[in-house]
Parts: sequence; C-alpha cells; structure tokens
Amino acid sequence: MTQLIIERDNHICSLKLNRPEKLNALSWDLIDELTLTLKELAKEATEGKIRCLLLGSSNHKAFCAGADLKERMAMTEEKVVQTLDKLKLLMGILDDFPTPTIAVMEGIAFGGGLELALACDLRVAHVAASMGLTEVNLAIIPGAGGTQRLTRIVGEAKSKRMIFLAEKLNSQDAHKEGLVHTTSPDPWKKALHWAGELVLKGPLALRFAKEAISSGRSLSIEEAIDVERACYMRLLSSEDRIEGLKAFIEKRSPAYKGH
Repeated sequence: MTQLIIERDNHICSLKLNRPEKLNALSWDLIDELTLTLKELAKEATEGKIRCLLLGSSNHKAFCAGADLKERMAMTEEKVVQTLDKLKLLMGILDDFPTPTIAVMEGIAFGGGLELALACDLRVAHVAASMGLTEVNLAIIPGAGGTQRLTRIVGEAKSKRMIFLAEKLNSQDAHKEGLVHTTSPDPWKKALHWAGELVLKGPLALRFAKEAISSGRSLSIEEAIDVERACYMRLLSSEDRIEGLKAFIEKRSPAYKGH
C-alpha cells in the first residue's frame, strides 16, 4: 500500500498521508517518500500545473502523530541526526512550495505532525482535532523547525507557553491562539473551497506574494519592502496583469494562465 495518495482536480492537488496503522507517524521511509513527492509537485507548481496544494490524511483519526517513536528508539544517535537533517529538508521544501499550501488537519497532529502543518501557509482543523508540540515530555525539543515556525505564527510568549508546558490544544483553542486559521466539521470541504477561490486568482501574483512574505520575515522593514518591490516588478510585464485589467474594465471574470 502506498504511503501517499495524490488527487488532482482543476489545478488543485491534494496530497494525503496514508499510513493509517501508525497514525501517519513520520518514519524514515515516509519522510523520504514525502520529500521526493513534494519535490516533484513543486516542479509541477512552477510549471503552472498546480496552483494550490492541500496536505492532509487519508483517514480521520490523524493528520500525523509525529515521529515514529518505535523506529526512533532503535536508531543510533548518528541516525537520529540524519533523520533531523531529512526533516529539515522536507519542511524547507514544503515551506518554499511555489504555490499556496493548506494543511487539512483531522484527528491528532503532535510533534512532527504539527510541524508539517506549521510549514504550510494556511491551516484548517476539524472541530474535534487536537494538536501540540509535546516533545519536552520525551526530554527533547521540536527538531523540525517547530520552535521557530510556531513562534513566528503565534508570537514568542504563546510559543514558550505551548512548548514548555507541552500543551495539547483542541481546535477551538488553537484557533483562538492563531495557530489554525479556521475550524470546520468538514475541513476538506472548507479547504477545497479556499483552494477553489485561490485558483481563480493570478497564479504568478500568489507565487510572488508568498515569496515576498516569506523572504521578508527575517529582514528589516526597509529590506523587506525592497523585496516586495522586486516581486512586484516581476509581475509588470506578465500577460496575467494585462488580463486582470482588461477583465476589470470589461466587467468579466479574468482567465489567468500563469504567464
């Protein structure tokens, strides 16, 4: 049985973790398969074939339970370090994905599972979902970018509280804290609705808006505005920009092609 399921429809790609017997725990092999798949999908996104990526699970019990602890227990320290390097690469590819990404969170999302969601642009959680970076309970810390991405999303004070206390948040509390964007009794339906809205926007505009936001977060405001301007300038000669203006004047829906 494949550990990943890929579904495509109208420039929307849904990528589902499919390791239900282990609650989608991140094993060595699953990390490799997910990394390779995201690399291939990123190429398709760059070519304009994918305009939105949804990352979720094939079952309702778990988005991702985190690390495969049974496998991790049998690893040497060297192998654990190699696993962390693999996770850094995986999260970086997801974070840098050319088009908007949406985490569709059902069931549990702990440790590395929540870190996967944090590497996505948007997060939709089931009303009964639960999540947290609970690594300190195991005498370790988040090792796949969690300390940094969570802090950038919810702020330092909340991030320290959540990580130090190994909080397990329900979806309503996660929403209040700004960890997830919205909750829904049918998160796939909600995520697909958002994705349907996104594919109607200028794909190049979304790509460069994401690049400006992501690139600017570690820069001074002056440097970040320069990055924004550079991204804007790359859109000036695009066919989509002209199409957007024409469609507005002609009072019709634009037909963007990503050029």
